[in-house]
Amino acid sequence: MSMANDTTWVGKRPIRRIGGMSDALSIAADLGFSVASPPSEEQLEKLSTTSGEKGDDLIRVLRELTAVQRKIADLQVELQGRKDDKNVAHLTHVSEMEKKIDTLSRITTILKDVIQNKDRIISRLQQPYSLDCIPVEAEYQLQLQISNGARTLRSHLQCGGKCYVLFLLL
Repeated sequence: MSMANDTTWVGKRPIRRIGGMSDALSIAADLGFSVASPPSEEQLEKLSTTSGEKGDDLIRVLRELTAVQRKIADLQVELQGRKDDKNVAHLTHVSEMEKKIDTLSRITTILKDVIQNKDRIISRLQQPYSLDCIPVEAEYQLQLQISNGARTLRSHLQCGGKCYVLFLLL
């Protein structure tokens, strides 16, 4: 069967490929949907001026939004810095540093005294002592650690002037 012999094709256009925009619009019109006609040049000009104003407004809003986002990012950086400062403030605060300096100066003084008197200390330790205790000045009693029992002795050593530390002979 050939199309040339078919009389139904006379005067009609050949069937186009389905799926174009014109097909979709014609199907919508056949189903009863209202299909707007293409806009006229006047409407296009009006639309372009209106959309230009909207575009300018949109650009302005986007710029403001970007500026606000930058401010938020700056504030977050500052907040994180302050949190970090808070976390290390006990280490770097002036009063804490002064306490550490005082402690170090006291320990340094004690060590200097020990170094200066090391010969005397060595000679006293080498001499046999008839009593089972050695006199220790009160200011050095807290730094003195002889054995595990020193912790228990600390409460007993709170005295003025001279105190005595017992050597535990094992």
